[in-house]
Amino acid sequence: MSFQLLTSTKGKPLLSYLGHEYNVKLHSNGKVYWRCIKYYELTCAATIITREDMIVKEPTDHIHDVEFGKSAAREAMKEMQEAVRTQPVAVAMAEKLHAVTGDFSLQLSLPPKKSLARNLRRHKTWYKEVWPALKLLPSLSFLPTNEVEAAFDEVVDEITATMDSFELDSNVAEKVEELVCYFQSNYIRGVRIGAAYKPPRYPIETWNHFQSTVSSLARTNNAVEGWHYGLQSFFSGSHPSVWTLLTKLKHDAAVHKFNLIQAASGCDNYKKVKYRKLEERIKAIVEGHQETYQL
Repeated sequence: MSFQLLTSTKGKPLLSYLGHEYNVKLHSNGKVYWRCIKYYELTCAATIITREDMIVKEPTDHIHDVEFGKSAAREAMKEMQEAVRTQPVAVAMAEKLHAVTGDFSLQLSLPPKKSLARNLRRHKTWYKEVWPALKLLPSLSFLPTNEVEAAFDEVVDEITATMDSFELDSNVAEKVEELVCYFQSNYIRGVRIGAAYKPPRYPIETWNHFQSTVSSLARTNNAVEGWHYGLQSFFSGSHPSVWTLLTKLKHDAAVHKFNLIQAASGCDNYKKVKYRKLEERIKAIVEGHQETYQL
């Protein structure tokens, strides 16, 4: 039986064979080593090796059952995503579901109806084009405070130009316009009263992270949340006595004193590699903004 090459929702290659799916593990000497797609979820290490359009080594045993409808469901999703470019979401979904009425394994492999409809809405042509422009709004927090208003005007122009190039549904256009107005009123200039503006509810200085990013400071309150969780772990009940509370606070203080001593001695508590790389990437982009002037 021949295998079938597919593409994941993220555009990466997949291999379907005997009811199982595999993603690329590595390339070596003209061969492609594929690993079970359930490797990270179920630690299934089943592998298969191919060269061009031939199987060099049959797959090893899987630790989970076969999902015969998975590949067919993936193809059905692609067909629906193509259909919503010219049809309403409800129509495209209904027509495809009608076509696969008797294929129960396929239907069971599709996501729930609400998730399916949301996925299809995101794949409409206008969404793919307008959404990147809308994502520029939160990126304003990484600009210097004195450049935010001018950059906001540029973002609005970009969103408007993108919307004008598509025949958007009136409800969609109205919601996008409502979002832009809300952002301006609450985060940029505030509500216009005559020739002046009432200060916004959240001034730019309160949500801007340009300086904190350049200085490698925390941009979120995750550290505080972590401390709350750690402190809560000291208690076994919801209503400790005063003496228990004081004792546990002393224990917590001892832990933080230990951390301070470790930090003072040069022992750094490193972040995970993926978070460290993310911080370095964001910092490099923000620091390079002055030269490129790109959002």
